[in-house]
Amino acid sequence: MSDAFMREAARVLPIEQPYDYHRTLKDGPVHRPRRDPAASPGPDEVIVPPEGWQICMHAGVGPLVRTAGDDFRDYLATSM
Repeated sequence: MSDAFMREAARVLPIEQPYDYHRTLKDGPVHRPRRDPAASPGPDEVIVPPEGWQICMHAGVGPLVRTAGDDFRDYLATSM
């Protein structure tokens, strides 16, 4: 990573103690509401409506892909 990126990350991100993310995963919530009701899509963006969409995964996916899909679904439902 570039030095400029590291400086900017250190400036804007909170200091996290080792394994703090384990506590977040264990105690939750992992995702928080982040939707800006005043936001509108740009010319190269689309709206994900609150209802009527679904994330589809092949029936034979393994646990890693299933967990990632479920987490992404939860993120969209909670945060967006």
